[in-house]
Amino acid sequence: MQLEEPIQQLLYKHSCIVVPGFGAFMAHTAPAAHDTGAQQLHPPKKSLSFHPRLNHDDGLLLQHLLKSWSGEISQAKAHIQATAEEWKTALESGSSL
Repeated sequence: MQLEEPIQQLLYKHSCIVVPGFGAFMAHTAPAAHDTGAQQLHPPKKSLSFHPRLNHDDGLLLQHLLKSWSGEISQAKAHIQATAEEWKTALESGSSL
């Protein structure tokens, strides 16, 4: 199971998703805006940021995975940890995620 999809799903409902041992994805919401000078409406938007130091497990990602995971909690934790290590290795080698 990939972690990208569960993270994406969680970011619709939560403003911060922590991947233990890797970092946190933060969603920042901006409201709709009206530019009177240009006579334009701008829809609401969401931007993302990443904070590598926020990596303490809050349980949210694990809880979400366990809803669709057929294995045990220890297997889900191991999967998250392995994915975090895989991502770190990829980034350290100059690859992108």
